[in-house]
Amino acid sequence: MLSETSLSRMASAIKLRRARRLAADADAIVETNCRFYDDVAELSGTFQPSSSDTISCRSEVIIDADRDALVEYSCTCPDAFKGGPCEHVLALAIAYNEDASRFGGASLRSEYHSSRPITQMIERASKDG
Repeated sequence: MLSETSLSRMASAIKLRRARRLAADADAIVETNCRFYDDVAELSGTFQPSSSDTISCRSEVIIDADRDALVEYSCTCPDAFKGGPCEHVLALAIAYNEDASRFGGASLRSEYHSSRPITQMIERASKDG
């Protein structure tokens, strides 16, 4: 989850407004998914074409909630190459913030989890024991 402060640092008010509209539109984002690796969430989604677009686009976002950071992102839309996260990338993060259950796999995360070194130590100890 990214804080409002972090989101507002990444994009203009206009881009955030467009991203919020996309995130609020239940039909705009399809084929959503969420996977967890250590302390980061990897979100992906396909966006339906808007009235001005003729093709759908695919976005991926990696969020480190502990650092309140967007670690990596990508999108197939033309705006993705203009620098900074596009509205689709921001919309994925906002949609996840507002309702993680929209993303397949989101329920797999346990609120209480160990870091990789601790998990590996426990696995070694259980093999030795």
